[in-house]
Amino acid sequence: MIRGSRQTALVTLALALLAVVLVSAKPKPPPDYFPLRVNDWWKYRSTQASGAISEFTLAVISEDKRADGLLRRTVELSNPNPLIRDRYVKPPGSVLLVDEEYLGSGGRASFDPPRPILQYPLRPGASWQWSGTGRGGIRIEEASEVLPSERVETPAGRFDAVKVVVRIAQGGAQATKTSWYAAGIGLVRQATDSGGVASTTDLIDYSFKRRK
Repeated sequence: MIRGSRQTALVTLALALLAVVLVSAKPKPPPDYFPLRVNDWWKYRSTQASGAISEFTLAVISEDKRADGLLRRTVELSNPNPLIRDRYVKPPGSVLLVDEEYLGSGGRASFDPPRPILQYPLRPGASWQWSGTGRGGIRIEEASEVLPSERVETPAGRFDAVKVVVRIAQGGAQATKTSWYAAGIGLVRQATDSGGVASTTDLIDYSFKRRK
């Protein structure tokens, strides 16, 4: 009887060890460079080449499930009053901007097809293109490229961030937008240059930052 109990205990121990091995062997989910949790917010400071400074906040205010099963998150930009609402979906492997609502003017831009903000994996040399229509049916062409990661220092902290450069052609105008994304945080810096008008935007605070 004792021998049988020992055998049972050994079998139980072996199964427990096997379960631990299987759990540890499970691949880790890829890092999220564009987190969109409801009630999270990010505060930014934008500095124009002229020296003018402004601040704004992005906040995830809601989510709803579409007919295709994807969660659609609404992100509101405030400065300090709500100005713009962007709606995103995150199908496997990408972050897509579906539409943009302008609260002040009451207009809306529905992107057809949805506009890719990020395409995973974010490896140096990776690239993607998008062609579609935006506000007023204006044609937009975008070419995005992932460059090597860089260390970025902002008022919110120091981050190792993936660098993504987007070249945009819209309504006959050309622009370049360079963005730095940190895993688990999101956008930490963005630099834009449109027709000689340049600005830099830095993250200065966010809701899920560890407080000292």
